[in-house]
Amino acid sequence: MMVYRGKLLAMLKSAIKEKDWQQPPDTRENQITSLLNKLGRQAWVVHFCKRYDHADGVAKYLSRYVKSGPLKNKQIKSVTAERVKYQYQSHQTKKTETQTLPTGQFIQRLLQHVPLPGKPTVRYSGLYHSSTRKKLNLARATLGQTEVSERQVVDWQRFLESKGTLPACEQCGLKLTKTVEIVPQRQAA
Repeated sequence: MMVYRGKLLAMLKSAIKEKDWQQPPDTRENQITSLLNKLGRQAWVVHFCKRYDHADGVAKYLSRYVKSGPLKNKQIKSVTAERVKYQYQSHQTKKTETQTLPTGQFIQRLLQHVPLPGKPTVRYSGLYHSSTRKKLNLARATLGQTEVSERQVVDWQRFLESKGTLPACEQCGLKLTKTVEIVPQRQAA
């Protein structure tokens, strides 16, 4: 990421010095240099993948991904006050399927796919996807790094114990290791 950012910004800074450089109207060279310096101090998210043989494929992929929403208008087959019927591509069967949902549930499902403002829409992929942990560990071993361990589910008792804040019983002072029901004392008859 840092190498890519550095090389790209260096190329842009050297391009500004060229004779045929055309900058945006109402912009001075020092404004552009200042912007490039500011960008050099920010963290960039850079993702590299296999090279596409045809630029058209890349353009189509990116345009669909960036510009369109979770559904295209032509996928919605019918809408009533109570129900929405739409088509989608099933990841399991690799076929086009149709589903009908109550209107509220459809809207809720649609909104789950709308990214929050300022949040990236790219999901984990490549070596950092959970299904490729073996490949990641192989790459890390090749580079002399330690393996990434499997994700561990920690229950609340172990978590609080690791922080040194395991709750104690108010009556006897014993540390609680699981949730227990407090039994009231019997009144003497």
